[in-house]
Amino acid sequence: MKQATPIPKPHAHQPPPGHNTPEGAFLALRQWLKHFALYLGMVTIAFATGIYFLWQLPAIQDVQQFLRNTEEVPTAKPAYRLAANPATATKPVEAAKPEPVPAPAPITVEPDNNPAAPATDAVQVTDSTAPAADTSPATDTTAPAADTAPAVGAAAGTPSLEPAPAPAPAPVPEPQQTVDQLLADARQQMDNRRLTAPANANALSSYRRVLELQPNNPVALDGIQRIAAYYRGAAEQSLRRGQTDESLGYIRRGLSATPDDSTLIELRKAAQQAKQRAREEQRAQMEELQRQQIEQQQRQEQTRRATQETRQAPSWWQQPPQYENSGGFNQR
Repeated sequence: MKQATPIPKPHAHQPPPGHNTPEGAFLALRQWLKHFALYLGMVTIAFATGIYFLWQLPAIQDVQQFLRNTEEVPTAKPAYRLAANPATATKPVEAAKPEPVPAPAPITVEPDNNPAAPATDAVQVTDSTAPAADTSPATDTTAPAADTAPAVGAAAGTPSLEPAPAPAPAPVPEPQQTVDQLLADARQQMDNRRLTAPANANALSSYRRVLELQPNNPVALDGIQRIAAYYRGAAEQSLRRGQTDESLGYIRRGLSATPDDSTLIELRKAAQQAKQRAREEQRAQMEELQRQQIEQQQRQEQTRRATQETRQAPSWWQQPPQYENSGGFNQR
């Protein structure tokens, strides 16, 4: 008999190791590290891209230029300071040469009558860049010390601040220019019928200001006369129409321009008299009206009384018979 070929048993699928086992924990950690590395790479690429585009903005470039300028300023200051000292900048540095030392002269102490000498000595001490002083007599050293004073002033490097010139005062308008402007304003105000009103913006006030500057200005005098003539004509017309109040108003404005105008004064008297007559006529009319009302009331009262008496009198048929005493009976 043939033996049956043994069939291999399929291997059962083994489940992955759990997290509780060491192998499962290691696999999970390795998987997490892969994901974390991928996440960091993506974040780095996005951050670098954002920084690149942000760096291309004009505002960032201006900031770079500003930072570059601020860094260059400190390095430029020493050069400016060195250049500000013409005494040290123009003098080339020379090597010290040995010179023969002369024999010392006898020193004589004399009183110093020059008060500027201590200041000169102090200047020589503060100027560290000046060459060494010679051991010559005192009479020879005073001249170089005086020459070094401008160099020390220049070495300070501080520019001299001169006071700013005062602003030039505004040009004062000439009286003639002011007069011309006032006359132009007055003409415009006359055209707009602003003769005496509003206050400080009328033709009369403009002409008076002209007369304050030029008392005999013919244009201003003629303008005031024209204002008075206008109000004089308006007052006469109002007086003819019987409008005394309006006429007095025009007269008052005309007298404000020319207080001594005899025509306006006569018109004022006539207007006042006309107003007085109008008041008297109005009073007489009121009295006449009252008298008529009283007479009418009296007539009405008489009529009422007559009517009342008529109503009280009895009719003929209502009257009692009247008998005549005949002295006896009439028999026929």
